[in-house]
Amino acid sequence: MAVVQPANVSGFGNHLCNLGRMDRPPRPETERSGLEYVNLGSTKVSDLSPLSGNSSILKLYLGATKITDLSALTNHSVLEELDISFTNVSDISPLATIGSLKTLRISGSRVVDISALAGHASLENLYIEDSELSDILPLASVKSLKLLYLGSEVLEEDIVKLETQLPNCIISRR
Repeated sequence: MAVVQPANVSGFGNHLCNLGRMDRPPRPETERSGLEYVNLGSTKVSDLSPLSGNSSILKLYLGATKITDLSALTNHSVLEELDISFTNVSDISPLATIGSLKTLRISGSRVVDISALAGHASLENLYIEDSELSDILPLASVKSLKLLYLGSEVLEEDIVKLETQLPNCIISRR
């Protein structure tokens, strides 16, 4: 089995603008190959379509990039961790199909509707501070949540409702 090294390009800053083709041939589920960890944080990357064919990615960091569209991630069935903090992403509905997602960071993004996460079976950690989000109650059906980190913009009465619905979740507020 080949050893897969992480791809961390966050230090490239202004120099990385185009991902190019990052797809690979299909793999048997028992074999791990391809990129598993991709850090594109703080780069000028704006298009995720080159990643659409690479479904082996487990952790994808896109914080502080120019990303606006997550539709290229719909077939990423093994993605466990995603960071879209401080991006212009407003629609997270493509994430509804990623059943393996355990950690999601959307702090500082333009996400206003999290109903796509309602009933998500594996989501354990969610970070939503400094957002434009107004309604957190769709999260009441995410029984797998263990940690929910919220900003001060969320209403106290909604937090109390969530605490009742998610007794096993630690809800932290900045």
